[in-house]
Amino acid sequence: MSGATSSESGAPGGNDGRGTDRLVAPDSDAALSSTERKKACYLSTLELHELDEACAPFLSAFGEHPYLVGSASQRPDFRDVDVRLILADDEFDALFAEREGLWALLGRLGSTFLRARTGLPVDFQVQRQSEANAKFGNLGETPRNPLGSRSLLDFAGGGDAT
Repeated sequence: MSGATSSESGAPGGNDGRGTDRLVAPDSDAALSSTERKKACYLSTLELHELDEACAPFLSAFGEHPYLVGSASQRPDFRDVDVRLILADDEFDALFAEREGLWALLGRLGSTFLRARTGLPVDFQVQRQSEANAKFGNLGETPRNPLGSRSLLDFAGGGDAT
């Protein structure tokens, strides 16, 4: 539900940084009707907060945000919660060249850790930036919601006790 993915990409939807949706038409600032609304994320505010907190160690260790991507960002009937850590090609290659087992292990451990921390069916993967951008680079169609750096106040509903 972060505004970083939708507002930076120009896609409809977004978030004001406080856990509330801000819905805009693709080519204007006009609000969408309730029948035209598309949420920026289909996790609850609490689920998104817990996922964001759980991703903080990945941001700390790699200096890159993990991203919420996939069906949880696109539809309410998502099967799993896709989280991707996208690394620059040279960093990815330095870590995993000739060590495919390490890449697979990090994906498995990341999934297990995030599932245990959140209770969500997380699928965690590390991706090479050029490949992620080639396959999923249209952020209007495949948004990326950065995780790991929000504060509790970002999820407080704007501080108006609602």
